[in-house]
Amino acid sequence: MKRGIKLTFIAIASLVASAAAWECPTLDEDAVMKLVTVCVEDPDGLCGDTCIAALTKGATQLANVKIPCEGGVDGVLENVLKRCTEEVGGTFDPCDGKTRQSLVDNAAKVKCVEGGTLADTL
Repeated sequence: MKRGIKLTFIAIASLVASAAAWECPTLDEDAVMKLVTVCVEDPDGLCGDTCIAALTKGATQLANVKIPCEGGVDGVLENVLKRCTEEVGGTFDPCDGKTRQSLVDNAAKVKCVEGGTLADTL
């Protein structure tokens, strides 16, 4: 269970990847463990509202970071979150649309390598 939570956090935190030569990020273990704790305590687990909110908050609070936003929210789901989850050996779970909705709700905070924010693609 903890591995799945960590993998999902890594995928969502790819919102904080470097804009120069975009790669999936390497994350601080302490930050990952704090979020793992939140997700383990969420009665609905990895797809629980508390877990998804914590993962999104952690990923969007870091400043001056850009991700590829080509294709809008669906592009970010496929080309960033799914890709980064698979790169670390996980299976991406969109949590019945909760991950997508979280991206939509936080789109103004997500900076794009193409310029602007994810909100500009909505």
